[in-house]
Amino acid sequence: ALSSQSAIYDLEIRDAPNASIALYTSNGVLEYGRKSFSGWQELSPGTRVYVYMETSSQPEAVERIVLDGEGDCVQMSFGRKDRVTLRYGVSFISVEQAMANLRREINTYNREKVAARGRQRWNEVLSSIEVKTDDEEELEKFYSFYYRTFERPICISEDGKYFSAYDHSVHEDDARPFYVDDWLWDTYRASHPLRCITFP
Repeated sequence: ALSSQSAIYDLEIRDAPNASIALYTSNGVLEYGRKSFSGWQELSPGTRVYVYMETSSQPEAVERIVLDGEGDCVQMSFGRKDRVTLRYGVSFISVEQAMANLRREINTYNREKVAARGRQRWNEVLSSIEVKTDDEEELEKFYSFYYRTFERPICISEDGKYFSAYDHSVHEDDARPFYVDDWLWDTYRASHPLRCITFP
């Protein structure tokens, strides 16, 4: 289940004598504490994505796995656990901001609660257009397509700040959410006018 800048995984483990989870970054660094893990991966020169993650139970063992070539890998072993829950936040600013994003959005290890909040938020957004029909298949198609119009652009504001990949600096957003990654492949013909009507 996910939120805007965080997510939660509820992993069920079957018939495993030692439940293990490995975290890997191909071009970055990972660190770990008792029940928390953090790190970053460089996406392009000067641009990193940061992660901060917590586990519902403390691993019995944590080891760094040596890789041939670039990258970093940490493996957590949980013994004979039936279930392990992970929650994490991401950021383009710092590990500390990734932790703040997680704390702001997810304060539970209950995946169903997070999923219910996400479902409620999507229902609020999608209900900006109300369609009445007896054809359930057409209704499902319409709302599936409408849902996909929200794939871009993406809000990258994090507590009033955002990272710019243009100058590799953190800027204030002046209380106005900062959006990027609008594909601009004819979105001005339909997607932008639609958004002006539904969310003026």
